[in-house]
Amino acid sequence: MEGEPGRLPLRMRRDLAHDTRCLDLSTHTLRVAIDAARIRSWVAEGSLSLLGAALDEATSGAVELALVPLEVAGTLETDSSYSFDSFITSPSNQSALELASEFASGRLRAKTSLFVSGPRGSGKTHLLRAIAGELDRRNPTGEVIFRSAEELSLELIGAIWNHGLPEFRARLAGASALILDDIQDLAGREATQDELVRALSTLAEVPVVFSVSKSAERMLDLMEPLRGRIRSGTALELVAPEWETRVAIILDRIRRWQVQAEPEVATFLAGKLRADLQRIDSVLTRLLTHPSCRSGLSDLEVVRHLLDDASRHPLRVAPEEVISTVARHFNLRQRDLRSSTRSRRITGPRQIAMYLLRQHCGLSYPEIGRRFERHHTTALHSVRLTRQRLNESVALRSAVALLEKELLRRSEESG
Repeated sequence: MEGEPGRLPLRMRRDLAHDTRCLDLSTHTLRVAIDAARIRSWVAEGSLSLLGAALDEATSGAVELALVPLEVAGTLETDSSYSFDSFITSPSNQSALELASEFASGRLRAKTSLFVSGPRGSGKTHLLRAIAGELDRRNPTGEVIFRSAEELSLELIGAIWNHGLPEFRARLAGASALILDDIQDLAGREATQDELVRALSTLAEVPVVFSVSKSAERMLDLMEPLRGRIRSGTALELVAPEWETRVAIILDRIRRWQVQAEPEVATFLAGKLRADLQRIDSVLTRLLTHPSCRSGLSDLEVVRHLLDDASRHPLRVAPEEVISTVARHFNLRQRDLRSSTRSRRITGPRQIAMYLLRQHCGLSYPEIGRRFERHHTTALHSVRLTRQRLNESVALRSAVALLEKELLRRSEESG
């Protein structure tokens, strides 16, 4: 079936293979570049939502999809969405952008290390990815190693576990450039710091870039050789972008989708995301894969509702409390919700219960399905259908709001 959750039509799977490229897979987000022309056609025909459903089923909702429309995605060698040209900067960060570009191009010959500092949302990761891309273009035969500090630690764990420590060390020591994001996350990870110090002793002449959210003097949990390498490098400090710059960044990301967006929607998103601008691609993907946004981001109330629905924090309530509250609200028994009955009187409340379990208890789709003796795809379908209907039905929104109010009361009573 074309519209069955988790099932992609054969034509769409072929297009994905030809017109997309995986950019990055982190713990919570899968970033995928996709040809702009392809994504426009999928938005227009309403089939883009199938991608989100397929990823939800494959990961039980644990991974967020972030689509990045680019002119030619299928043949990309590097992530061009993070480049110097695409870095939208405020006047206060202009000099930092120029310095980073000079470093990547090799014009700062006196220094081989760069130390990028700044608060969350200031653009550190974007600049580091841009530097990595430029260094990779300048030296295509070498390996530019770009990692977050967390990723480097995980790689070391894997190397120790699989008896691959010599290969891990050789790869670090043989890098043509080493770029580490959020190095402050190595605090308390002495083994990773030891390996990094070992590698740096052989990387004296190659570009090394670190980013941190605080100054070297305050990073007392890092070994002195690391702090010394940071102090010896060129310092580059970023400040958090002003509100106007955040709006400009969001408008630029929306422009890539080639859809219409009202200015009030962009300003709302700027306020919603604040310093978390790295999530803009996944937020736009969530919005534009929803049937209500097929024609663009012109209705602020729709956008507000969809994002409010996605950002509520789980309540401290047990799953059984959710099920009993829903049953009582609709004058049903809990065993009615778990029964095989498909009457509308039962299926509607059952779908709402599944939605609330997903929303406020953080259960995976397989866990929800087991509580109702159903397959996880049924739970996935119920949650997505309820989200869609919440956008269309005032009566349903009122019912869910009453249920959530009762669950909140119970959550507060339980402490």
